Amino acid sequence: MCCERTESPYNGRMADLLKAVEDLAVAVFRAERDAGPSTVRYGLFRDIDPVLAEVERRADSTHIPAHGLARLAEAAAAEPELGVLASREDEIPPMLLHPGGGIRMSLTAIIGSLFAVPRVYMYCLRLPDDETTYVQLVLEGFQELRRAARGERVRAYVLTGFGLTTLAEGKEITTPWGTLRPAPASNSRGFFDERPRTTFILAEQRRVPVKFDKAPEPRVSWDPSDVPTDRAGELVPLAFALATVDPGPMAVTLMTWWTLALPFQALTGFSLPYLHPSFVPEVALGDRGATVEQWARTVEDAHAPAVEVATRRLVSAAGHRMDKSDALIDAVMAWENLVGSETEVSFRVSAALAKLLEPDPTKRKQFTKRLRKLYDVRSKLVHGAAVDPNDVNDACAQAIDVAAKALRVCYLKGRDWLSLKSGERSEAILLEWP
Repeated sequence: MCCERTESPYNGRMADLLKAVEDLAVAVFRAERDAGPSTVRYGLFRDIDPVLAEVERRADSTHIPAHGLARLAEAAAAEPELGVLASREDEIPPMLLHPGGGIRMSLTAIIGSLFAVPRVYMYCLRLPDDETTYVQLVLEGFQELRRAARGERVRAYVLTGFGLTTLAEGKEITTPWGTLRPAPASNSRGFFDERPRTTFILAEQRRVPVKFDKAPEPRVSWDPSDVPTDRAGELVPLAFALATVDPGPMAVTLMTWWTLALPFQALTGFSLPYLHPSFVPEVALGDRGATVEQWARTVEDAHAPAVEVATRRLVSAAGHRMDKSDALIDAVMAWENLVGSETEVSFRVSAALAKLLEPDPTKRKQFTKRLRKLYDVRSKLVHGAAVDPNDVNDACAQAIDVAAKALRVCYLKGRDWLSLKSGERSEAILLEWP
C-alpha cells in the first residue's frame, strides 16, 4: 500500500463519502495524538510480549468518536455498493469470511476497523507516524472494503513476529516470504520475562479473497493456496541459521506470533506458539542481512518436504530446547534425516557426513571418528546411560554445527537433491562422489 495523498477521482455521493472518511480519520488521529500514551484496555498480551501488546493497543478503537462513526456507517449503508454489508434490525450481521477465519461484524464495526488497523500497519511496517500517512491508509482501507463488497480480492498483510535475533535499526531484509523490519524498541517486560520477546516483524502483503455471508451457518471453501500458514515461521529461522553458521554465533530466531491483518477487520486472532523460556542472549545480526537474503532465496527455491525433519530439528536443537541432551538428540536426528540408512546407521551417517563436509580425503577418516564419538554420546543418552554434562554440552554444540553445515551443502545442491530419500543421498555420497 502506498502512502501518498491523491486527489479523489470520484464525484457525487461517493466523493462525499470519501470526504467524510477522510475527515473522521483526521479527527481520530488528532484525538489519539492529543490523548498521549495509553494502556491496553484488555491487556491480553501485556504480560507476554511488549510488541504484541502494542499491536493490541493500536488495534483498539478508543479514540473513534461514536457519533461520527455512526453517521459514517449510515452514509455507507446508503451506498448500493456497500449497502449489501448492512443488516436490518431483524437480520444478523454478515459473517466476514476469509481464508484465515471469520467473524460476524456489523457495518459499523467494519467501518470502525478502518480507523484501527492503519495504526497497526504504521507500527509493524515502520511507516511515518504522521497524519498524512494515517489518513491515506484509512482511505486505502476504505477502497479495499469496496473491493471486498464487489467480491474482489483485497490487499492484506500477514504479520509475523520473531525473537532471539536483533536487526539494526533502520535496516530491512527482503525475503520470498515478505520484508523483515526491526520491531520498535520497548523497555517494558511482562510477567513472562524469560519468554523470547519479539525483536523483528515479517510483513507479507497478499491478495486475499473475502466473502460476506448473512446465513446463520455460512459454508465456504477456499483454495488451499489462499489459506495462510506458518511456513515463514519454519523457513525464516532456517535461513537465519544457515546464514550465520560461520563466523560468530548462530542467529537462532524463533516465531513469537502471527496474524492476518485485513484493512477493515480489527485484529481478533493471533497464533502464539508455545515457547520454552530462553536464557541465552539475543544475537545481533549486524551486517549479515545480505547473507540472510541470499539464503532465504536459496531455501525457498530448494526446500523439499523430504528434509523437513532435518530443518525442524535443527531449529529445535538450536533455539527451542532447554535441555542440552534433548538438543543433541534433535541435532543427530537432523543428520539421519539428511543421510540416514536402515543399516549400520552410526557408521554410514558419520562417513557420509564426513565426505559431504570435508573436501580433503586425507582428513575424512579422522572426521568420521569425531562424528561417531558424538553419535556415541547421543546413543548413551537415549539408552539411559550416565554422561558427563560437559561432554553433553560439547557434543551438542558440535552436532548442531555439523547439522547446520550439512544443510547448507544440501540446500546449495538444489531441490532435486533434497527431494531424495535419506538413504539415496547417503548412497550417492559414499559410492558416487569422488
